Amino acid sequence: MHYPPAGAFRGFGVTQTCFATETLLNMMADKVGITPWEIRYRNAIRPWGVLPNGQIVDDSTGLVKTLEAVKEDYEKALKEGKPVGIGGKRQGANRY
Repeated sequence: MHYPPAGAFRGFGVTQTCFATETLLNMMADKVGITPWEIRYRNAIRPWGVLPNGQIVDDSTGLVKTLEAVKEDYEKALKEGKPVGIGGKRQGANRY
């Protein structure tokens, strides 16, 4: 299996790794015919899930709730042809 890095990774390199991971998620979503939102939702860590490094996530994780909270706006933006992703000033940010 392929696992992302699971140790402390601060400073130089974090943004590059995140950009690569997010871009690959978008590409995989396109390949299987689902939205980038959907692939993130299906694979989102949930409370009491186990991370690749073996850490158990407690009930304070909010990724699923966050994705659910933005779903309507995300889908509306897609239908209107607006760019979606992180940040609003960069056209097409988070789309390869």
